[in-house]
Amino acid sequence: MTEKPQLHIVSDNNDDLDALALDADAQADRMSFGPYSMSASALRFDEDLISGSFKILGRARDPDGQDWARWIQFKDADGRQHQVAIRDGDLHGDPRTLAATLARQGLWISPRHKHRAQLVEYLNSIEVDERVTFVPRTGWHTVGASRVFVLPDQSFGGTNELVLLNTDGASPYGSRGSLTDWQNSTSRLTAGQRLAVLAVSTALSGPLLNLSGQDGGGIHFLGISSSGKTSLNRAAASVWGPRAYMRSWRATANGLEGAAVLANDTLLVLDELGVIDSRELNAAVYQLAIGHGKGRARRDGSMRVPASWRVMVVSTGEVSIASKVEEDKNRRAKAGQEVRILDIPADAGKGYGAFDSPRPGENSAAGLADEIVVSGEEFYGTAGPAFVEVIVKCGIDTTIEYLNAAINAFCAGAVKFGNEGQIRRATRRLALIAAAGELAHEFGIVPHWKKGEATAAAVFALTQWIARRGGSEAAEEIAAVRVVKLFIEKFGDARFGDVDLPDSKIQSRAGWRKGKGEGQVWMVLPEVWKSEVCAGLDPTLVAKVLADRGMLDRAPDGYQRVHKIGGHSVRCYTVTANIFNHETGVTGVTGVTTGFFEGGDADQKSNDISAVTSVTPVTYQTHTKEECKDGELDPDDWSFNKEVEDLGIPDFLRRGQP
Repeated sequence: MTEKPQLHIVSDNNDDLDALALDADAQADRMSFGPYSMSASALRFDEDLISGSFKILGRARDPDGQDWARWIQFKDADGRQHQVAIRDGDLHGDPRTLAATLARQGLWISPRHKHRAQLVEYLNSIEVDERVTFVPRTGWHTVGASRVFVLPDQSFGGTNELVLLNTDGASPYGSRGSLTDWQNSTSRLTAGQRLAVLAVSTALSGPLLNLSGQDGGGIHFLGISSSGKTSLNRAAASVWGPRAYMRSWRATANGLEGAAVLANDTLLVLDELGVIDSRELNAAVYQLAIGHGKGRARRDGSMRVPASWRVMVVSTGEVSIASKVEEDKNRRAKAGQEVRILDIPADAGKGYGAFDSPRPGENSAAGLADEIVVSGEEFYGTAGPAFVEVIVKCGIDTTIEYLNAAINAFCAGAVKFGNEGQIRRATRRLALIAAAGELAHEFGIVPHWKKGEATAAAVFALTQWIARRGGSEAAEEIAAVRVVKLFIEKFGDARFGDVDLPDSKIQSRAGWRKGKGEGQVWMVLPEVWKSEVCAGLDPTLVAKVLADRGMLDRAPDGYQRVHKIGGHSVRCYTVTANIFNHETGVTGVTGVTTGFFEGGDADQKSNDISAVTSVTPVTYQTHTKEECKDGELDPDDWSFNKEVEDLGIPDFLRRGQP
């Protein structure tokens, strides 16, 4: 007989997992049959020890009835509890592989080959009536007819069976202290600080992605060192977990799928953008937002279902996403990247870096920044689950109606910033973030915030994003003006010869120049235009953008004009001096102070959230991801002055401080 000293008894407690497990005696009787006997200390075949003791919580499968498994529970030698899904398919493979998997997690397994085979036979033969649904990622899932939100150690929603997360990655979640502790520390410290409110609201918006029909995305705070960026990240991370919830961009690039799956419908917090290679970042931004992993094969050659996710991101770095991507000289940032993760300067414009004001009696925000970091170390991981719990209690359908109305109202109020597709997408993203913050206030999750703070923060972020990108037109159009202007600024004399001196020697000629002052033009050779001036952009689009703005003198039959140079007819793209008479050739948004509200006191109106919580009743519907519906709302009236009762929100949803 193989001896195994000091096997640990699995104790019962009151959590959901143990609710399925019987007491030790009943469990042992039920799990014993034929030559197999399960006691509180071990599983035996006749007198031989096969393994340590474990409980079978139930027969598990995914919500689609696939990938059946036995879900077992046991404690390791240190008393830590483990739950493992033993897939039915693995019971028909090499017993050594199964034994190694269980042993790695702390279940003692006899080293004898025949005992490993007997363990497999036992698991294949035992009958289990209870059912467990396991899901491959956190967040919202449909189990039967119910919507359930799943985290590693808990789930929310109505279902008659246990729903568990089944993933190989280590959980970044965790909690310390109570919700009240977090409210009196991080929540209190972020009140009145627009970018900090934006960060926490973004952290809370993850569970609303699915309900609003939006894809993943997020915000990236950029700024100089010691501006308060890390404090913003820490405040956001504290909504869901400890310091370890923050990840490095570099580490995420190596394990992107695993990190995203564990942050599905919650939050992915990424720090230190500068450490990731620009080529990896280019792919990572798209992959995070698109939400699909790579296809992989099973052992039998069939294809696994690719990992999928929907995640909100809060990121920090000293440079923008676009600037980092363009460190690779052969690559330009795409507009799609810029609207998926929005670059927001970590500067509130008040002289205190990322903060609007310091603590009372101090002339620097350094103390406030440090206190936010410390509070995030002391209390964390309670606000996010509490927010989801109230959504479920309030009613998912009610929340969806509220979100649709709130997003409509925010987008209608932002029409004055422009109706270009990329602006609409960014506006819709920030509308969701604003709605999350306002819901959290109404739910009592962030009682120290004032009504309207989250919306004011989102409006501020929108104005700063538009100002930084150079205006409210499409990013491709802004880039078109910039690249041509840059090329002429760099090579205006060196590579453009005087048209009146056609025989002059010019190295790497790009074309010719003619005239002076406002009448000057630059004639760019077609191949130079395509391969150098417009590298990474559509050369025809660039020509159209400039021609539409009077910056390119086009011919009646196309964008190239014919010039007589040295007795020869030469077709060129003819750029006019108008390109230097406009900063970007687009309507710009300047200044740090939000210009969203017209007339009156901006600071006072910025605290009026009536655009989100008080809206004209609308017909609720699912909107496309790139569209903001105006409905019957007046885009020139941000107040809307309607009663919140029009939304039919239950009283308890408004339990926060007014």
